[in-house]
Amino acid sequence: MAGTQPPRPPSGMRARSGQDVAPRRIGSNDLEPRAADPKGAPALPDEGVREWAGERPTRDEDGSPPVTVVGGDGAQLARSRVPEGQPTPRLAAVERSLHRHRAAAGRAPLVPERLAQLERVVDAWRQAGTRVVLDLGCGTGWSTQALAERHLGDTVIGVDKSSARLARGANGSRSSASSPGPLPTHRFRCDIEELLAFAHHRGLRAEKAYLLYPNPWAKTGQLTRRLYARPAVLDLVAVCKNVEVRTNWWVYAVEAEFALRQLSCAVERHALDVSQSQVVSPFERKYAASGHRLWQIRAAAPPSRG
Repeated sequence: MAGTQPPRPPSGMRARSGQDVAPRRIGSNDLEPRAADPKGAPALPDEGVREWAGERPTRDEDGSPPVTVVGGDGAQLARSRVPEGQPTPRLAAVERSLHRHRAAAGRAPLVPERLAQLERVVDAWRQAGTRVVLDLGCGTGWSTQALAERHLGDTVIGVDKSSARLARGANGSRSSASSPGPLPTHRFRCDIEELLAFAHHRGLRAEKAYLLYPNPWAKTGQLTRRLYARPAVLDLVAVCKNVEVRTNWWVYAVEAEFALRQLSCAVERHALDVSQSQVVSPFERKYAASGHRLWQIRAAAPPSRG
C-alpha cells in the first residue's frame, strides 16, 4: 500500500543514532574465555582451563550438564554436575585473578592504625605453645568453640572484621555433652586478608584454617571479592598447612577447589550429610535443619619453601 511505512523493529534492535540495525548474531567464540582482561590484566598462560560456557555437552542421565575442568597437562581436575538452579562456576575468571595476583610486584601496605590489632593476634599465636587453628570469619565465636571441641589440645584463634558480631558472642554461649563449659579460645577483631599477609610476613604457620562462610559475595560481578580470587589466597596457602572450606553454595565450593588446585594444593571435595550434632557453625545448623546439602573442601598446602 502506497505510503505505508515498514514495521519498525523493537527498540532494543535500533542503534542510538536512530538508525535501524540488524540484531548481532552471537557465535560460539563469544562464549569462550577471553585471552586478556579488558583492564589490562596479563593474558592467560597456555595451561589455562576450558570453562564450560557455550557449547552444551551431552547431558547426564539426570538431565544436568557435566562440568569438566581440564589442566594444561590434560589431567582432569574435577568433574561435577551443575545442580538445578545453580549458575556455572566461572573457572577461567578465577584463573585470571590468580595469574594477575601472582604476577603482581607487591602488596598494598598495611593500614598503620590496624597494626595494633594484628600484633595482638600474632602475640597470641606465638605464645600458644601448641598447634594453631584459625577460624577465619568467626562471627560471634560459636564456630570457634565448636572447632575447639574438635581440636582439643590445639589453640583455636577466631578472627572477624565485625566488632558487633564479636560482641554478641558471649563466652560460653555454646556447650555440649562432651564439653559442658566453654573451652579456652581467642577471638580478635581484624581484617582476615591483612592478618594472613601479616602472618606471612612474620613467617608464622598454622596447622589449619577454616572458612565457614555460607555463600559470600554471591552475585556474578562479585567474584573477585571472594577470598580464593584475591591476593590473600596466596598468603592463606603460605601460612596454613591445611585449609577447610564448608559451604552450602555449590558454585563457591567448585571455584574454591579449583583455585586451591591452581596453587598446587592437594584437594578433596565432598558432599556432607551433616546432622545437628556435627555442625560447626550457626549457618550449618540452620541449613542442616532445612535439609540443605553442604559441601566440604579439604586442601593440603604444598610444603613450605621457607
